[in-house]
Amino acid sequence: MALFLAGLRRPREKADLLMRAKKLDKEEALEWRQDGRAIILQLLQEGALS
Repeated sequence: MALFLAGLRRPREKADLLMRAKKLDKEEALEWRQDGRAIILQLLQEGALS
C-alpha cells in the first residue's frame, strides 16, 4: 500500500510520507513493531523515492 501511495505523490510530498512512516515507530503502543522502518526500507528498495 505504501509503495502505491508513494507512486501517486509528487516529489515534495514524498518527504511527508517518510515523516509519517517515522512517526509510526515513535508511537509507544506500536514502536516495537518497527512498521515505519519497514515501509521506508521497502520504498527505498523499489526506487519509489528517487
